[in-house]
Parts: sequence; C-alpha cells; structure tokens
Amino acid sequence: MTGSLLNREYTDVVDEFDLHQPRYLTLFAVLIEGGVLQNPIEAVRIRDTVRQRDEGTTFDITAELDKLADGGYVAREEPGKYFLTKKGLQLCFGRESASSSQQLEELPLIDIEIDKKLYSDNIENHKETARLIEQINRSYRSGIYAGTAILARRMFEQLTWNLSRAAYSPEVFLTDDGNPEKFGNLISNMKSNPDGLRGQIKPLQNTDEIQSFLQGIDRIRKLGNDGAHGIDTSVSREDIQEHAEDYNQCLDHIYSLLVSL
Repeated sequence: MTGSLLNREYTDVVDEFDLHQPRYLTLFAVLIEGGVLQNPIEAVRIRDTVRQRDEGTTFDITAELDKLADGGYVAREEPGKYFLTKKGLQLCFGRESASSSQQLEELPLIDIEIDKKLYSDNIENHKETARLIEQINRSYRSGIYAGTAILARRMFEQLTWNLSRAAYSPEVFLTDDGNPEKFGNLISNMKSNPDGLRGQIKPLQNTDEIQSFLQGIDRIRKLGNDGAHGIDTSVSREDIQEHAEDYNQCLDHIYSLLVSL
C-alpha cells in the first residue's frame, strides 16, 4: 500500500481522496515526497509540492507541519525537516482505505489535538466541548450532516461567548436585561470592537485577520441555522466539507485566544 501511494502524483491523490483541509494537504505532501519514518523532508519542498496543485495556496504550511508534529503525525528530525510517523502513515492509509471502499469511515471532521491538562485550567466547560467534538465527528462519519452543522453551531456559540467574556468586559455583550446577546449579534458586536482580539495570538495581528476569523464563525452559525430551521434547505456532505477549514481554524484560534487571555 505504501508503494501505491508513493509512486503516484500528488495532484492525483488530492483529487481522488477529495482533500480540502490544509493539514491533510500537508500530510499527504510529506508522504508523496517520501518523508516516511526516518527520511526527513525539508519544509520548503513540502510547500512546493502543495503549491503544485494550487499556486494560490495561502495557508501557512510550516504552521500546519508544526500542528501535525504536536499531534504526533509527523516528527521533526531537525529544524525545517519533517517525516511521517507511524501514526501519520495510519492516517494516510485510513483515507486511502475509506476512499477505495466508498465508506463513510473517513478522517474526522474536527481533528485538533487538545492537551486536556493544559486547556481544562483555562477553558470553561472544556469537557463539554470535548464531548461535542466527539459527537460532531460521529455525526459526520454517520452521514448526518444537518446534525453535524447544528452541533458545531452549538459548540461555537458557547466558545464565542466564553471568548467575548475573556477578551472584553463581561457586561459588554449583554442585553439590557442582563442576558447574553444572540449569537449573530455577539459576532457583529465583536466585529465592531476588534481591539479586544488584536495581537493576542500571531494569526490575529490586524483588523482584516480578525474580521476573517469572525466571518468564519458566522459561516458556521449560518450553516447550523440552515440545519435547524431550513425546512426547504438540506445540509449536504459538500456543505460540511466546504466549512471544514472554518471549523478547525476557528476552533484552533479560539482555544489559543482563551489560553492567552
């Protein structure tokens, strides 16, 4: 099985396995370039491989490699060089198996490695969030896409509320009767007050980056609304995949912000 993948073109593999998320695009680039076990590949070479398919690639490939390393999917042999671990190989072959058998047992929708000992001290209701992530992934694998969107919306509403209280005065985003703002209003108010988030983490240094982050959360909210209220609107697998980067990037940013604030 290793040979069947290593002997193929990266663009063909990406298209066949329907890869969209930056970390999977990066992971398979390491594999196709031969970065298996003790054969480290330079990050610049991995970047060039990803860009072969899409010259407009804008995500930070080194950052994705570092996330994969933190999750144990790749290892750093030395600065700027990476190779796949056994865990990373299993992840790639799991995708190959799922693709060839046409089954829904694919990679999880949300695949963020969370150190529970670290985050449980910084993030309110962390266990509930971890449980929701498990439910979201199970719903996605089972083909229950409306349920996936609704559960994701629920999780992000609570996390965004936690973030607003950490980044701003607790009373800023309350209604006149002291209740939390509705989710859409909460996002709009944060867009109007970006200074509370500015510079707190590296990806959110300027207003455009903050607005893009909040727009991602708003897209998650709207898709969840479609799943819950849209009688004439169905949520498809393609809809969920189109939002996969929003789910993972926004979750990563929120957790990083809650730890730093």
